Amino acid sequence: MQAAKRPSCFESDPLVHRSGVHARSCGRPQNAGASPVVSIDHNTFIPSEITVAPGTIVTWVNNEAMPHTVVDLNKGFQSKTLVKDAKFSFTFTTAGDYSYLCSIHPNMKGKVIVKPGVS
Repeated sequence: MQAAKRPSCFESDPLVHRSGVHARSCGRPQNAGASPVVSIDHNTFIPSEITVAPGTIVTWVNNEAMPHTVVDLNKGFQSKTLVKDAKFSFTFTTAGDYSYLCSIHPNMKGKVIVKPGVS
C-alpha cells in the first residue's frame, strides 16, 4: 500500500504563489536575503534613491558600454571602474543616509537610506 502524498508547502499554502511570483516559501519570505539592485543606465542610477534595513547588501550593475563608478561622498565605499555588465556590492550596516555619485560623471547621483525596521 502506497502512503498518501503529502502536499508541498506550495500546494498547501495559497499565499505561496501570487501572480507567478513566490510570496512565501514554507513560511519564509521569498525575498529574505534578497539584494536590492541599482541599475546604471542612460547616465543615471535607477532607482536614484532606495531605503533599506541595516545589514542589507546593495548591488550596482553597469548596463552601459560607458564605464562608471560608485563613490560614497563620505568615503565609506568606492567601486573600481565598472565596465559593461560589471557589478559592485556593499553591505550597509549602520543607519544613515549615504549619498554617492559616479566619479567619472559627477552629475550622476544617488542615495541609499539605511533605516531600522524597513522590510
